[in-house]
Amino acid sequence: MALRFSAYTIVTEPELMGFPYLEAVQSFARFMDEVVVVAGRCEASSEASLRALPNVKYINTDAWPEDWDYDVMRYHFNLALQECTGDVAIKFDADHVLSGSTFPHLAESVEDEIGQTHFWYLRQANVLRHDFVYMKEGGSASYVVNKRLFRKQGRSVIVSNASGSNVPVAESGETTSTRLPHFFVNYDNTFMTKEQIIKRWRAWDCAFIRTIGKSMFTPPLDGVPDDEMVGVMHRYMKGRFRHARPIRLHFHPAVIRDRIASLSPEQWGYSCFDISIPLRLRCWAVICRLWQSS
Repeated sequence: MALRFSAYTIVTEPELMGFPYLEAVQSFARFMDEVVVVAGRCEASSEASLRALPNVKYINTDAWPEDWDYDVMRYHFNLALQECTGDVAIKFDADHVLSGSTFPHLAESVEDEIGQTHFWYLRQANVLRHDFVYMKEGGSASYVVNKRLFRKQGRSVIVSNASGSNVPVAESGETTSTRLPHFFVNYDNTFMTKEQIIKRWRAWDCAFIRTIGKSMFTPPLDGVPDDEMVGVMHRYMKGRFRHARPIRLHFHPAVIRDRIASLSPEQWGYSCFDISIPLRLRCWAVICRLWQSS
């Protein structure tokens, strides 16, 4: 019997915050039997756009406060996962885009192990700016849940943040997992302005403090003036650029390529607000641009 594929994500005013939510959901909806989108706050424009897409099940909780913590996020992820009716449920974020060439290979890997694997974890291609990408290995942000196997075993699966990240766990018993070579393309911050990123980073850091009791940064971002935030962003990204590689326009999935091509200097993905990158990468990027135009 053919597998039914669900995908799920959560959003909170994604249009206001500059997420490529529409391209993200579209990229999954074309392959899925259903895409579950749980919205934490009412946003009329994004709700109308998402409800108009085929195969999308849209749920608005209007239960995401401004002073949120990780338990609020966990609740919304759990709701989205439970609403998935497919044999497998693919979790993605509102800035993750699925390439058309990736899904057939991902589906084949899942079908081969549907009888024995509970979770599959994927790699992430993190776009640092429009022409550089950093491949993240061994993360837990992108995963697939084998709901068919859990149902067959009479067991339940939930999203837990006990480790500090929202990851799927079985409520009882042992589980098996596999790491796959496939990946989503992550457009974290890419289309955001400086103001949107500052608001987003501060909200995340405050949520982390409320949940864990300490900041992700030194000093905490709530006390950093706006005019110093770009420096914080650049220091945070510096290590990722050490392991980056240049990419051409056609690396980006077709559904989002036009938005990449029309990035402006006011958006992070254009130049990361003039971040300084290693000379070898600058030279490599020039070669890639020449190759692209040839």
